[in-house]
Amino acid sequence: MWELLSCAIKDSPESGQTLLPKRVNTTRWSSRFDAVKALKRNYGLIEMLTDINEKNVVRVEAASLSKKLDLLKNRIILSFWIDVLQRVNEVNKAVYKENMDLSITAYLVSSLADYFDFLRDRFDHTEALGMLLTGNENYAETRIIKENCN
Repeated sequence: MWELLSCAIKDSPESGQTLLPKRVNTTRWSSRFDAVKALKRNYGLIEMLTDINEKNVVRVEAASLSKKLDLLKNRIILSFWIDVLQRVNEVNKAVYKENMDLSITAYLVSSLADYFDFLRDRFDHTEALGMLLTGNENYAETRIIKENCN
């Protein structure tokens, strides 16, 4: 499935700058941002793999992944992480510039904390964006398993 997905992404006319989901490098914020951005940008290609006359295993795996990504909560999380990781990535790049002044670094880190407060207060916007991406306004029902108290 990975080979089909990467070929589809490379052949995609709207891809412009090709973004392939990659294994996350835990020491680089930019790799986290790139992975989330690639997932958002190329989501339609995952759905496409469910329609291809491909091995049944590939179709089932793509359908399972697509079903999970279509959940409203996952699209909200994706929208939220795009915002968070993009800002963290920008601040991180600025802070590590060779001639960065300490006062500017302190300001950037402080503004990042303020941005997190701003994001917390605009959950309604992030939720609406998730609803727009899924075309769904309802959260998936979850089963609550009650324990027997015997």
